[in-house]
This record gives sequence, C-alpha cells and structure tokens, in this order.
Amino acid sequence: MNKRLYILAVVLISLSLVGIIAIQGYWIKSAIDNKEEAFTYSIQQVLNNVAKQIEQDEVDKYVAQIIYLRENDSTLKLKDSHLREFIYVQENKLSKETFIYKHGILEEDYALATNLRNPVLIDDLKLSDSFTLKNYTNRESFQHINRGNNIDNKQLPIIKAYEKLSELPEIERLMIEESFKSIIRQQTISERVSVSQINTLLEQKLKKRGLNLPFEFAVYNRNILSKIHSKYFDPNETKEYRTLLFGGNSSDDSVYELAVVFPQRERYVLSSVIGVATLSVVFLLIVIGVFVVTFHQLITQRRISEIKTDFINNMTHEFKTPIATMNLVLDSLKTPVALHDPEKIKGYVKILKQENKRMLAQVENILQISRLEKGNLHLEREPLDVHELISNAIGHLQVMLDERGGVLRTHFLAENGDVSANKSHLTNVFVNVIENAIKYSPNAPEIDIYTDKYKE
Repeated sequence: MNKRLYILAVVLISLSLVGIIAIQGYWIKSAIDNKEEAFTYSIQQVLNNVAKQIEQDEVDKYVAQIIYLRENDSTLKLKDSHLREFIYVQENKLSKETFIYKHGILEEDYALATNLRNPVLIDDLKLSDSFTLKNYTNRESFQHINRGNNIDNKQLPIIKAYEKLSELPEIERLMIEESFKSIIRQQTISERVSVSQINTLLEQKLKKRGLNLPFEFAVYNRNILSKIHSKYFDPNETKEYRTLLFGGNSSDDSVYELAVVFPQRERYVLSSVIGVATLSVVFLLIVIGVFVVTFHQLITQRRISEIKTDFINNMTHEFKTPIATMNLVLDSLKTPVALHDPEKIKGYVKILKQENKRMLAQVENILQISRLEKGNLHLEREPLDVHELISNAIGHLQVMLDERGGVLRTHFLAENGDVSANKSHLTNVFVNVIENAIKYSPNAPEIDIYTDKYKE
C-alpha cells in the first residue's frame, strides 16, 4: 500500500471512530438530560398540586368552622342589614305589556357574644373579640303586567308575579375566604400544616405519577429551614425542588416554600437509559475492537510488505555473492598452477562447498517468508562465537579478496566473543559488510576488523 494512502486510511478511520464516539456520547447525554427534564417537570407538577391541596384543605377547614358557628350558635344576633337592589323595567306600548325584573342582595351582620363563643372553634380560628358573621341572601323578582279591557271598559291590571329567594354560597364563600386571608397570617407554619399531612399528600401524588422513589421534604420560611421537615432531610442537598406554599391564602406574597429532595434521583434517572446506553457502549467497544484489529493488521501487512521488499533486494545480493565466488573459484581451477597443486584444489573445493551451503541457506530463508505472513516466523538463536563467524565470513570472500590483491587483518580484542544469535543471518551480515568493503574500495582493499567488549 502506498504510504500516503495508508496514512490517509488510518486518519479517516480514526476520525470516523472519534465521530462515532462523540455522537454516541452526545446521544447518551441527551437521553439523560431529557429524562432529567421530564423528571423535573413531573416533580414540579406534584409539588404544585400538593401545595394547592394543602391551601385548599386549610380554606375548607376555616369555611366549615365558620358555617358551623353560623348555623349552630344560638348567640348570634342580627346587628345590621343592607339591601342592594337592581330594577329593570321594559314596557311595550303596542301590546300594553310591562316587564319588571328586580335583583337584590340582602347583607346581614350577626354579632357573636364574646363570652358565649365556642372555645374550641375560636381557638382554632384565632378570632378577635370584634368578630362579626355575615350572611348574604339573593332575592330575585320577575313581574309581567298585562292591561286589558274588562266588561266596564275599564283598564284593570292582570299581574303575574314570580319571586325567588335563595342563599349565595359562592359569594358567601368568597367573603369568608377574604376574611380568612387576614386572620391566617397570625398563625405559625406548624399550626397551619403538619409533617404527616405533607408526607401523605406527596406519597399520593408521586404514586399517581408512577414515581415510586424515596424522598425527603421541608418547609422554608424566607429561605430558613422551619420545624416542618422530614426526619432525614438534608439542607445541603445539591438538587432541591421547590414551590410556593400558601401563596393563594395570603394577601401578601408568600414567605413559605415547600422543598423536596430525592436521594436516589440520579439512580432513577439513569435507570431508564442504562439499558440502551449499555448496549450502545457494548457496540461502541466492538467497533473500537474491530478498528484496533484492522489497524494492527494494516501495520502488520505494511511491515510484511516492507520486509518482502527488503528481502528480495537482499536475496539478489545474497545469491550474487556466492555465485560470484564460485565463478572465481572455477576460474582459478582452470589455471595451470592450480591444476598441479592438490592443496589448492582442496581449498577451492572447500570454498565451493561452503558457497553451495550458503545458497541452500538462502533457499531456506525464502521459505521463511511464507511463515512471516502466517505470523509463525521464528529465528532460532544459539550460542555462537562471533570471532569464529567473522573468520568463516572472511573464508567465503578470500578468493574475491585475492582477486583484488587486498589485505584483511583481524584484531579480536574482546576476550570473550560469545553471543546468542541466528548463525545464518549473522554470517550474512558479516559477509555483506566485508564484501562491500572489497567491492567498493577504489584501490587494493586494506581491511581491518576489530572486536571489543564495551558493556556486559
């Protein structure tokens, strides 16, 4: 693979993986945020309903006690009364009919004797000595007048009258509630609501919305914790949900707030998305694993490709060297001097045998390339004497050195030449280095080889 194309592929795959991780992270965060918003909305609705219920119960209790006093207390005396009346008249001159509509409200004030008041009810309501009960009555009257001729040709009125007398429960209730607002401000929060009442209402409202999780609550008075709170309420909790309490039962702005905390809120929010989030993370890990394996395979294949290229280049050199040496030996054997010298012939034959062995070793190296792709390439190491390997490498190239008229000197300064290496490959290294020195020397080569030991 081309190097630039390889780098481009790695960059694109990396960017894709980062993008997938970012999108998955954003999706999971959005899901959690949406669940948090839905939870907050539900809790706020519950708090508003609970606060409204508490306020309504307080008003209902007050109204019920007032009505009880009015209907059952014989000490009530009429103090004053006022009648406000509206009259509407419509006359039809052609039909000689007249329509009269009257609508009146009778307001009656009853004084309650101080020494005869119901002590239980009065204590509950915190009524003053000047307390007055009011009663409102609605009076409606409709008259239809038709003037016709009688037998004496006199105009006699024929009157049809309809009257309706009824109480005004809604108006009466509104008036009682208005008086209640000014009275109730004199009571403390513990007199107006209890811990058990709030706890019961919260449990009912939360259960109705399917929010079955533990909670703690408290009532704040101008941001100061009051005596009305649950046993384990922690004012230092970071996430509180609040709503105004008694906001509708006061003529002034409410100073009370109902606060609720949920110790297991985060667990509840996460539990709804943990399943999908877990699957998302699992699939993401699979993608990352595939990417890592693919990336590793790309690196491995690239390294194998580079090794193959280097191997082919080296093999060309490795085969050329023994072939060239064998050619030189064969040429030397043709000389008359060599033909009549048995010792030289033995030496040349030995060199030919060594070079033949080297070529067989190179063939073995070629077979190792197939193992490289399978990942089974293993270089066998063995204890070797580096001095001996250098001497053998010099022997392989002695004919070439003599051909160039060169001189090679060894300086084995290292006391111990023991190494752990692969014999074939290390021999090839020494042969290549010495051969290059012989081939590329401009004049008759003079080669000095030194060995020394620097570190253990």
